[in-house]
Amino acid sequence: MLRFEGPITNGRPSLPIDPRAVRLDRAGYVQEEWFVSGTATAFAPVDPTDPAVLDGQWDTTPEAEAHFATRLVVRRPADRADASGHVVVEWLNVSAVEVAPEWAYLEPAITDAAMAWIGVSAQASAIVGGSELLDTGTRMQEKRRGGIVAANPERYGALHHPGDRFAFDIFGQIGSAFRSGAGKDVVGPDVGVVLAAGQSQSAAFLTTFVNAVQPIRHAYDGFFIHGRGSGAARLDGSPSVRWSGGGVLLRDCEVPVLVLESETDVGPVMGFAHARQPDTPTLRIWEVAGTAHADAHLVGRNFALCPHPVNAGPLNFVACAAFEHLIRWAGDHDSPPPTAPPIEIVPGNDVALIHRDLDGIALGGLRTPSVDVPSEVLSGTSPPESGDDRMVSLFGSTTPYPRGALKSRYGSRDAYLAAFESSLDDAIAAGYVRAADRDAYAAQARVVDFVE
Repeated sequence: MLRFEGPITNGRPSLPIDPRAVRLDRAGYVQEEWFVSGTATAFAPVDPTDPAVLDGQWDTTPEAEAHFATRLVVRRPADRADASGHVVVEWLNVSAVEVAPEWAYLEPAITDAAMAWIGVSAQASAIVGGSELLDTGTRMQEKRRGGIVAANPERYGALHHPGDRFAFDIFGQIGSAFRSGAGKDVVGPDVGVVLAAGQSQSAAFLTTFVNAVQPIRHAYDGFFIHGRGSGAARLDGSPSVRWSGGGVLLRDCEVPVLVLESETDVGPVMGFAHARQPDTPTLRIWEVAGTAHADAHLVGRNFALCPHPVNAGPLNFVACAAFEHLIRWAGDHDSPPPTAPPIEIVPGNDVALIHRDLDGIALGGLRTPSVDVPSEVLSGTSPPESGDDRMVSLFGSTTPYPRGALKSRYGSRDAYLAAFESSLDDAIAAGYVRAADRDAYAAQARVVDFVE
């Protein structure tokens, strides 16, 4: 049985880093921090020589138990009477420093649905420190390297984490508590659907959760897996964004799973193309052309750690549409999202090289006006001069057309805007962009520097 404590008020909070400014007051939301403690189980593969079978049918057994105490960051409607009862639980990402990328991508869809968002410090490095997948060389990363317990003992000194092999069950028990009403003090008593979400390294852990723990715990009503590679985390807690033996598939889950992949995720950097599988009654995979694993929506076009303009694709708009579909689908399994074609891969290569047009724009995939009526070349791949820096490769690129190229292509600004908005209406009709986001997306075209 979990014990929830909060809202926490002593000391100053050390919150996850939000790539974008958090403006809860605009949506009528408030933020709280809660602690949650209990006993978690670590699971192990039944066959230790096969720690993760590629078809997703993981067979596990309980291995150990340990006590834990971790934290939740809660964002919810200020007036509980306004809440829909739906909850999304984000597995906070700790690839470099603890961050909340899904809140940054999904906030309009979350607040429009009057959902509660719960950010879970599921992994040990957030609480007690540890090694990171990506070294940014920043002061913030150095400050958080010992976890929030070391950085801020006044507020977090009572927290402890037994290690990432227990992270799966910690995350599962939290979802189960909200579904059962045991977490009513945190989110309220009238809970609707409870969704799990995670991006990048967290998506690798959620892939393992779906394959190994959801069949045991039945913890969530649906999963939003965003930006996974070809692999999955191992049950011992070691992350594996890529899998040397091939792509790890998702098992046929009892609840809806929506996988959202950028061009970077599909191609050579992350290799998701090796883990592709057909859509099913409970699985949808969207691969979005012209987008990157991390992009300008998160960090701006001119990110200090990236030597070139980062990808300015519309992944945030597509993500909100996908998430809105998932909310509906989780409540009614007979209302699945639309399907989307995969991004085209160059035939005969084993590194998932993406097939592109003469401008360098990916072919196939989920299409948006950003790639079908382009004003610049959006790619999930960094330019060759950026080198092989692992972190830089995640940001893709934005390359302007030569001066005068837009006039040659479209004839006039009015013709460009008309073509863009027609393509945008097609994307909305297809279910790939929300009607609620039409004005915000169209505004991006209106500020294009169209040289006559």
